[in-house]
Amino acid sequence: MFIYCIEFADFFNQGPFMFETHRNFEILLPGVFGGDEDTQAWDRVSTRLNTLWLYVICLPADKEMLQLQQILFISDTMDLLDLQKDSSVTIYAAYVISPDHLNGSDSWKMNLLDHVLVGIEPHPGAEQHAYIYVLKSGQRLVDSVLSTIEGDFKNTRLLCRI
Repeated sequence: MFIYCIEFADFFNQGPFMFETHRNFEILLPGVFGGDEDTQAWDRVSTRLNTLWLYVICLPADKEMLQLQQILFISDTMDLLDLQKDSSVTIYAAYVISPDHLNGSDSWKMNLLDHVLVGIEPHPGAEQHAYIYVLKSGQRLVDSVLSTIEGDFKNTRLLCRI
């Protein structure tokens, strides 16, 4: 069985791949449906990771093309920040897809995102970023590799607002 990795990043740099799929699930689209040699479409994808990801609805900056919204599945918060800076699109909405261990429930949840904060993990020799996703409901989801609680982060600041 051959597996395609949809979004692959260096494990130690940005995390492991987000989605994978099997070659048999590829859909060949004629150019009239938006397909070109650089575009691939898939009938299904899967993930083996129990990590947070973002479901982002983008609208083209060109008002005449508004019916062509695009939904992106993003695993890296910095990609969301880059998308906000992209003048060719406007982020209409972003949802946090969170596993049970992050949202405090017994299942995955999808919630509307308001803004993202970033802080520094306080552990000596392991200073890295951790993120706090503030939902429209006011709930805060802390995504810390070192399981640091929100109050212990150093230099917490606003990263982006949707």
